[in-house]
Amino acid sequence: MPLRRSDIVDAENPGVYHCISRCVRKESLLTSHARRSWIVTRLQFLAERLAIDVVSFAVMQNHLHLLLRIRPDIVRTWSDRDVAERRLALLPNRRQRTRRGVDPDSRPTDDEVAALLSCPRLLRRARADLSSLGFFHRLLKEPCARAWNREDGVTGHFWEGRYLSPRVLDGASLLRVARYIELNEIRACAADSIPNSVWTSARRQWDRLRVALRSLLESDGGPIETALERIEWEPVFPCAVARDAEGSKPSRDAPDVAQRTTLAGYIATLEAVGRARHPAKPGRIRRAVTAIAEAREDVRAFAATRAGPTIRARAQQLVAALDRYCAAADVTSCCGTGAKPGATNVSLLGLRARGSCYGDAAALADEARRRGLLRVMPIRFSGEP
Repeated sequence: MPLRRSDIVDAENPGVYHCISRCVRKESLLTSHARRSWIVTRLQFLAERLAIDVVSFAVMQNHLHLLLRIRPDIVRTWSDRDVAERRLALLPNRRQRTRRGVDPDSRPTDDEVAALLSCPRLLRRARADLSSLGFFHRLLKEPCARAWNREDGVTGHFWEGRYLSPRVLDGASLLRVARYIELNEIRACAADSIPNSVWTSARRQWDRLRVALRSLLESDGGPIETALERIEWEPVFPCAVARDAEGSKPSRDAPDVAQRTTLAGYIATLEAVGRARHPAKPGRIRRAVTAIAEAREDVRAFAATRAGPTIRARAQQLVAALDRYCAAADVTSCCGTGAKPGATNVSLLGLRARGSCYGDAAALADEARRRGLLRVMPIRFSGEP
C-alpha cells in the first residue's frame, strides 16, 4: 500500500524535503534554455513570498530536483490580515476579478481580504498554504504546464503524476542530498565542472563564493581565516520573510540548513565528490582546473586591479586559505563504511523501493515514533551498508 503524503510530510513543523518531479512519459520537455530559466526565476519568486527555503535545485531535461525547507513556524507569527493578503496576491481568483472589472494582476482589494477574513475555514487553509509543499508545487508547475502545452500545441499532462517528497531527517543527510542534487548535470554528462553546471544551484553557490571573496579583500574584517569562516553555506534562495520574522530560529525537529558548514568547504567537498566515479553513471568532473582554483585565480585577478600592499597581502592569505579547504575536502567522509575515494560515488543516492526518508539510525527511530510505526524504510546512499 503506497504511503500517503501526510504520513511523510509533517506540515505543522519545519522540515526538509527532497522533491522530485518528472515530465510526462520521461520526455525531454525542459531542454529549452527559456523554460529552464523560467523555472529558476519562479523558484526565486516563490521563495521571496512563501515561508519555504529553496536549499538546492537541479533543472534537468526531463525532471526537476528541489530540496525545500518548509517554515510553518514563521507563518504562525503572521497576523490574519497578512495571511489573507499574501494568499490572495499569490493566487487570485482571476475569473471572478474579470467579472467584477478588477485587474487580475492588481493587489488584493479590501473586499477580497474582508471576505477571506470572514471565513475561519478558508483562513486556516490559507495559512497552511503559505508553507505547504503542495501549494508551492501548484504555483510552480501549473502556470508553466499550461503555457508550454499551448506552445507545443498539445493537451493533457505536462508533469508525470505527483511529485515525490522523501524527508531529510538529519544534517549529514541534508548535505548529502544537496550534493546529489547539485551534481546531477555532471553525472548526466551535461556539464564538466561546477562553474559549468548552469541549471543547478551549485553554479549560484560558486558565484556567491566569488562575490564574497572579492568583498573580503576590500574589508577590514580582521584575520582572513576568521572572515572566511563566517561565509556559511545556506539555501540558494532563502525564504525572504524569514529575515523579518522574530524568533524564527531553526526548530530541533528540522535539520539546520547551514549546518555550520562554510561555503568554501562545501564547494571544495562538492568538487571532490564530483571527481569520484559512480558505478552506475558515466559523468564526473574531469577538468584539471577545479572550481576552487578558478575562485583562487579570480581573487588574484581582482587583487591585481586594486592598488595597495594591504589588498595584495590579504589576497595571498585568502589564496592560501582556499588551498587548505581544497586539501581538506575528504571524499571518504561522505562515503559509507569502507568506501574508497574514486571507487564509489560518495553522495549520490541509491534509491530503494518504498524508502521515504534519509537519515541515520537515531533520526529514523525518531521518525518512526512520530508516525506511530515500528520502523520506517530509509533511502540509502550509495556506498552505505
